[in-house]
Amino acid sequence: MTGWTIDDTFEYLEPLQEVLIHISSLRNSEVLKKLSRVGKLKLVIVSGVFINNYDSRIDILIVGDTMKKTSLENTIKTIESEIGREIRYAYFETPDFLYRLGIYDKLIRDIFDFPHEKILDKLNVSLKR
Repeated sequence: MTGWTIDDTFEYLEPLQEVLIHISSLRNSEVLKKLSRVGKLKLVIVSGVFINNYDSRIDILIVGDTMKKTSLENTIKTIESEIGREIRYAYFETPDFLYRLGIYDKLIRDIFDFPHEKILDKLNVSLKR
């Protein structure tokens, strides 16, 4: 088998990852611009690969109305090709998201309880117990 591996004990592994990720990652404004074509966005939260937190359950949460599923999938594929890795994402129509928020859905809790960044929030949401 041919290929490359990296030594997990390499002392400069973390700085190397930071450089490689920052070079290839998209700015939040670029992500929003790309996603704005898929529907009326209400909330976009990035985590995971977008904030260098690889333990996150998803990389991006998208909430909106009149979402075009095919357009969303194509946009996600475009973003994936630009950052060079697969993106884990979830999208909800606004009423479904608000319901899940209200019942403290595990996925929603996991997003809000762990590091994340709201790049659009027209719903003024926060998870309070």
